Amino acid sequence: MLLATFIIGSLALLAYSSWPQNDYRHYYFMDDYLTLQARAMADNAEYLLENAYDHVASSPIRFTEDGTVNRGQTLNFPFADVIIHLGNGSISYE
Repeated sequence: MLLATFIIGSLALLAYSSWPQNDYRHYYFMDDYLTLQARAMADNAEYLLENAYDHVASSPIRFTEDGTVNRGQTLNFPFADVIIHLGNGSISYE
């Protein structure tokens, strides 16, 4: 009985460790993005959002006093792509 419990437990542990884990960095990025954009508009000042989320191939995002961004770009996260639209700086993800 003890051996069967050990074998079942070992198989469950192996199955759990190989199960794909979700990565929510794109949600955290979007939250910080919108917060900093609102702060730029409220303070009427420029702000810079650095790459702190390990997304691929992006440059720092600069918000102007009215909340617009310096350039549109697509940020590639492991499970989603975040698209920053040029102009008003709205974002979406796929």
